[in-house]
Amino acid sequence: MLRWFIGGFLSGLSIFIFHWFFSGIIFKKLYLDPNFSSFWRKGSGMLQFFLISIFSGLLFTLTFMLVFEGIPGTVILKGIYYGLFGWLVFLLPTYITQDIFVNFPPNIVGVWLLQSFFGYGVAGIITSLIVSPAMV
Repeated sequence: MLRWFIGGFLSGLSIFIFHWFFSGIIFKKLYLDPNFSSFWRKGSGMLQFFLISIFSGLLFTLTFMLVFEGIPGTVILKGIYYGLFGWLVFLLPTYITQDIFVNFPPNIVGVWLLQSFFGYGVAGIITSLIVSPAMV
């Protein structure tokens, strides 16, 4: 139970950090474009996003623990495969669908795809290293 919570918290934290780093630092100018300012809420939603990231990390880790034995490879490879599989199955279709139905700037969707690709890959490695039975 403790390994699940620690793994989930740290994987959620990595997702949050990658999002903040890509969107809040590297590509911040994309969010400041006056042509798209009506998309964004006024004020900061960082606390809410942090809490959602932690909750997502806990679910991510719980699911990893359920499917661990079925993932091939070493502990680190299991984490990479799981993280990138989660990105491929859940995030890629979600972001592409958002781009189809909402007039988001394509650059923003590209940033979201990039940050989530790295964020979930790292979250998978962190989760695998913390909760894998081989690491106990």
